[in-house]
Formats: sequence, C-alpha cells, structure tokens
Amino acid sequence: MADNSQQLLNDVLSQQRQEFAPALSDQEYFEVFCAEQILKNFDLSYEEVLAGIVDGEHDGGIDSVYAFVNGELVYEDFDVSPFKKDVRIELHIIQSKTSGGFSETPINRLISVTRHLLKLDADYDDIPQYNSAVKAALDNFRQAYRRLAARFPNLRIFYYYASQKADAATHGNLQLKAEELCVVARSLFPDAEVTFEFLGARRLLELARRQPKTTYNLKVSKNLSDTDSYVVLSPLSEYARFLKNPDGKSGLNFLSQMFVTSRALRKSMRRSLVLFKMKRLSTFGG
Repeated sequence: MADNSQQLLNDVLSQQRQEFAPALSDQEYFEVFCAEQILKNFDLSYEEVLAGIVDGEHDGGIDSVYAFVNGELVYEDFDVSPFKKDVRIELHIIQSKTSGGFSETPINRLISVTRHLLKLDADYDDIPQYNSAVKAALDNFRQAYRRLAARFPNLRIFYYYASQKADAATHGNLQLKAEELCVVARSLFPDAEVTFEFLGARRLLELARRQPKTTYNLKVSKNLSDTDSYVVLSPLSEYARFLKNPDGKSGLNFLSQMFVTSRALRKSMRRSLVLFKMKRLSTFGG
C-alpha cells in the first residue's frame, strides 16, 4: 500500500507556491522547488535558482542546469582566474515533472542532449533542435571547464529525474536506461564521476526536510583559548581544506560571516578604546 508521501508533497507544494510564488504555475514552481532542495547546500538566491531554469520548447528534456567551480555558481563570462589548484567542477542537470511517474522517454532525451551539447568542440550553431536557454547554460559550463583545463579539474556530473507523482520504486529497465545515460556522459568525460538519481515524492520530502549544512570541522594544532576568548593555530593546508568544503559555498559563507563579525568586533573595540581614552582624559583633567 502506498504511503502518504504524494499527498504530503502536494500539500507542501501548494502551500509554498501560494506563500512564495503565487504567479508561477504548478509546473514552474515544482521546477524551482526541486532545484532549491537538490542544491540546498549551495545557498543559492531565488534569482540564481530562476536563472538556471531552462524549461521550454526544445529544451532537450532539461528543466534546469547549474554548474559550480569550487562551490561558486558559474554564469556567463565567469572569471576562472582565482582558481589555481584543487579545482572542483560540478554540473547538475535536473528534470522535473509534475504529471505521471518515471518513464524512459525523458531519459532518452537526456541521452540525446548529452551527446550533442556536452561535446566540448560542438558548434551550437549546427545544433538548432535545442533552445537558446539550454545551450547558453551548458555552454557556460563548457567554457569554464575548458578555461580551467590546465588546472586538471575534478569533474562531477549529476543527473536528477524528479517526479511529483512517482513513488520510491523504479523499474529495472529505468535503472538500465539511467546507467546508459551515465555511460554516454563518461564517454565524453572519462575521468568524471557521473551519477543519476530518481527523486520520487518520498525522496523530495526528505530533501525538503533536510537542513543545509552549517557546521564544519577545522583541525587545529594548538589551542590558545582563554576563559573568554578563542585562539587556535591551524596548518594552512587544513584551513584551505576547511574553506573548500565539498558541499559548496558554505565554507566561504562562513568566512564572510567571520569577516562581518570581525568588522563588528573591530568597531566595538574602537568604541571601547575611545571610551577608555575619554575616561583617562577625564581622570587626568579632574
């Protein structure tokens, strides 16, 4: 007997769409919802999520595309100069369907678009069967990957097939078709890690309940902390690994939070110093 996952997911989608995006259709909001849950650890803004949606006529079965270099979202004319070593590139390709369960046809379309648009030397002008949005999104990935070729980046490609009406079970033929897609992608990028995930109602609810990762470990060599302060010594290699956590931008966001906090701390210290000086002047003057 089927559980309540589909009904609960329908309720979540309906309530969130009415609260956050009433102007979007059910299909449009489902695409946003799926991208937000799948990429939760990258902490994308609503505008960044929308920018990755390429759904439309001649989309090749792709509803949204997002590429990241060391956790930073890739966009047109992306600056790759800051990335010198330990470069990690991720490509996330998402298919989101509100009607029906899983079927082979959408995966066949992904196989076709992979063969055509992920070929690094392909001339997109010679491939008119795909719309400009999906070609632009995948070309941003291609250009970033090629400009970083001399850095020998570690590439991971993720395919997701999300269905609002599907349950957790998938037919064996669908698993074989998904593996065929991964084989095609690996034939183009032999050193890449390629994965495919079916996302039914239960799995989508699990992703929606998941909290983004906010705690990271930093190995330290010495602790100099006092009762009311915290000072540690950490090897630069460990600190670099801490900032380049594999989940995306969270480490960099933490650094930004540290910077903001340190600015506030410096401001507080300056205020305390001024008050201290004023007290000394008052004491000497009195």
